[in-house]
Amino acid sequence: MRSVLHGEGIPSALRSNLSPSVYPFSVGYQACAVILVPAPEAERARRTLTARRRHLHRVRPNPDIAAPPPRTGSR
Repeated sequence: MRSVLHGEGIPSALRSNLSPSVYPFSVGYQACAVILVPAPEAERARRTLTARRRHLHRVRPNPDIAAPPPRTGSR
């Protein structure tokens, strides 16, 4: 999301509860992040991210691209 905002010239920062780790894996609210933007840019950032979300919901998988083969056996 930061890259989408950056591409529109909107400065942003992320705030999260995820502690720095070699394995940045978390669940529940620990995995949440808040995107911070300057107040004058808030409405434009909201519109930009909403438009991006709507675009992603319209995108359909390309049938010409083969799906990876199913996994077989145990590891």
